[in-house]
Amino acid sequence: MNSKLSLFAILFSLLLLTGCEDKPAEENIEEVVETKKEEIRAVPVEIMPVKSELVTQEVRLTGVLKAIETVDIYPEVSGKVEKIVTELGARVSKGDTLAYIDSDVFYNNYLQAEAQVLTAENSLDIAEINLKSDKSLFESGDISKLAYDNSVLNVRSAKANLLSTKANLSLMKKNYLDTRIITPVSGYVARKNIDNGAMVSQAAPAFRVVNISRLKVSVGIPQQVMPRTKKGNRAKIIIASLGEEVFTGELTNISPQAEASTGAFPAEITLTNTSDNKLKPGMTSEILLAVSTSDEKMVVPAYSIVKRNGSSYVYKIENSFAVLTEIAEGISIGNKTVVKSGLTDGDKIVVTGMKNLGTKTPVNVENEL
Repeated sequence: MNSKLSLFAILFSLLLLTGCEDKPAEENIEEVVETKKEEIRAVPVEIMPVKSELVTQEVRLTGVLKAIETVDIYPEVSGKVEKIVTELGARVSKGDTLAYIDSDVFYNNYLQAEAQVLTAENSLDIAEINLKSDKSLFESGDISKLAYDNSVLNVRSAKANLLSTKANLSLMKKNYLDTRIITPVSGYVARKNIDNGAMVSQAAPAFRVVNISRLKVSVGIPQQVMPRTKKGNRAKIIIASLGEEVFTGELTNISPQAEASTGAFPAEITLTNTSDNKLKPGMTSEILLAVSTSDEKMVVPAYSIVKRNGSSYVYKIENSFAVLTEIAEGISIGNKTVVKSGLTDGDKIVVTGMKNLGTKTPVNVENEL
């Protein structure tokens, strides 16, 4: 009722004004009246332009940090532990000795193998001297061909024996050197399974060394985002125990086959540790993996879409009017929806104030996003 009274008051004022001036054309009065009517009923809205873009979505995943390099170190020989020279948690470099196994027996075997090589070399020298002599005798006719052939065979046998003793020497040397338990990688001692004086064998690991300069998180990629997932996708990694700090990782491996039990695709996200190795294997992490469309799509905010009778609409701005416009929806990515048809780049749509709009409503744009 108040709106009607206000409208009548405005019209009455206009009539009074017209009485004080030369009479304007009737059509001009109607124009002014219609303009005033539209201003009175214009609905305040916020709008935004529509454009095509690569649409990125953050997929929330969880996982546990693991070291990229984890090595269980087995003794190469069995024996009694003579001395351990590292401790749990110690920083070690590739080639460092972690412990010694009693080497007396292995060293004696090594010396004996060296002696056998020397003996074999002497035997070969003697056989070659005899062959040289027998060759001259054979050529002068003083010995038979059979005797000469035996000398040739003796040299070959001596050579074979020397090769055998050298192979044995190499094995005995390796066994002797293997009384030192050595790490093949740099990192930290994560497990120490032996004690001084204990017997060790090749069947059980003595140490575990982990390299934590880089870590990985094993995750499962949901099927619905797999088409938009690829190697190199960035990920934000949040460790609850470390507060609000956000670490950056990268998707490095994706399995081509989903797990039968979960339907998700196994994948690995890797990240570089901090300079002070703040990140530790075993920490639980929350991952926000960024996935995006492969090409630019026209999108609108999902909340700007109006549903009516099973169809989808948005309010498009046309000459200060919000016009209900039907669209064809595509996939939804996060809080955005792809528009297949119904809009073009540069169109402006209403994003706030839709509930007060009809099929075609005059609007007052309060803000353009």
